[in-house]
Amino acid sequence: MIGARGSVGRTSALLAAAAALAVLSTAGPSAVRADGIWSSLRQAVGVETAMRQPALAALEDFIKARPAGTRTTVELAAHAGAEGHWTFLDRRGETFTVGTPDEMKRVVATLAPDADPKAMLLLHLSDATVFERAAMLKELPAGARLGLVTHGQSYPLLRVREGGKDILRAAVRSRLQVEIGDRDTFVEALLQLARPLEPRFVRVLSLEPGGPQTLIRAPAADPASGRPPLDAIDPFKLSAALPALRGQTAVVSGKITGEYLAFRPPSGSEATILAGDVLSAAARANVDLVVVQSETPHQPGGRNWLWQRFAIEGLDKALAHATFADFLETLAGGRGEIVVRLAAAGRERLVMRIAAPESALGPGIGGVLQEMTVGITGTIAPTTIVAHTTTFAHRRELSLRLVPLVPSSWQAVYGACLLLGGLGLAAARRWWGRLWPAEQRADYGGAGGYWAARVFRLAAFALVFLPLAGPAALVATLLGLAGKRAARPEATPATPADAGTSTPG
Repeated sequence: MIGARGSVGRTSALLAAAAALAVLSTAGPSAVRADGIWSSLRQAVGVETAMRQPALAALEDFIKARPAGTRTTVELAAHAGAEGHWTFLDRRGETFTVGTPDEMKRVVATLAPDADPKAMLLLHLSDATVFERAAMLKELPAGARLGLVTHGQSYPLLRVREGGKDILRAAVRSRLQVEIGDRDTFVEALLQLARPLEPRFVRVLSLEPGGPQTLIRAPAADPASGRPPLDAIDPFKLSAALPALRGQTAVVSGKITGEYLAFRPPSGSEATILAGDVLSAAARANVDLVVVQSETPHQPGGRNWLWQRFAIEGLDKALAHATFADFLETLAGGRGEIVVRLAAAGRERLVMRIAAPESALGPGIGGVLQEMTVGITGTIAPTTIVAHTTTFAHRRELSLRLVPLVPSSWQAVYGACLLLGGLGLAAARRWWGRLWPAEQRADYGGAGGYWAARVFRLAAFALVFLPLAGPAALVATLLGLAGKRAARPEATPATPADAGTSTPG
């Protein structure tokens, strides 16, 4: 090791339209493929395991696995300690600790003495540095490219200035950035982006006053696309209709302003409904709700003045991809970058906002010009997508449920008590016989009634009484066995003297 100072050692919001359709493509067990569930669970375990690993140890493992650099590129790992010093590591395992600006200037010369003096410096930062001590990034060499190391890979780290403050973003794809907040929010974003797509559970709704008042749980798929057809729904009945889509994704074209959701129906002027009612209904039914926001929120399926149907651009192509991140990148094409921002909306819900960076928006497309564009092309032009979705942890819990409306933890306790009852079956049957004596054939006029009563009694015992009495029945069984063993006389082994004697007659 080499020592010093006593230390050794970026208008792209259009892209988001269809993107939000896929962000919520998996939900409860009835709406998720088995392979999608376990793939997501493996992803969760991998991220959580990586986050538990000590930052410096994880950083060292990462940099050692990197390929050898060149004279024109220097790759190092860097970790900012709580004491204010920096630790730099190379792939050979050598470290260099920095505590002053002068020492910072000697990092490359010390750890990569053979590198070109004009070589590009690429620093892979530990997650603890980025999430806990981001203010120290200004101490790093100017011009260095930064990466955030998490989950075994490095994401390019971008430092931008918006709204008068510095913002950090991680580029998880070439045109897809996630805004850096706290660690849990970033991990949640990675999990959401890695989720598999399931187009058959994406339901695109058209808000049509006077239209149908209910939604079909599983309509026949469109033969061409393989996806459900467009669903027309009366907007004033939307909250009551959403439970039919439990575990699915509902996509709505609208604009949330304050407490109202505004929309432009196929005929007539713009109207509003209460956004809170819709969001609450979606949360109660575990429905992922995506609001495609635009200046002129036309409804898909309606027709413009050229008799063209309104549609979301690029949806079919994007839905052919495996994950949400791939989906987004396909939509992006050459239009620029999009930024994903997450915020909590309760214990089991979150809000995912997908839009172009503020710095890339410029003056944008004015409302009048946008209306003319939509009127000619029939393409809905979103400015932002707001997806109200289920957290990954709650989605995982939903996937573990055998009975959809019962929390998996309750089901696990029930199953454990049922197992204990099976182990103490004899005691449970005795107690049940006293509580509910067996049916007598003479008490019933017909065999049908007799057998129906027996089946009902057996079901009540197995499904209700046995799990309730299970723990106590097992304890009683074990105590009974112990008592019998204690009462059993112990045999006394015969001695040699006893073997040779006999009792006189």
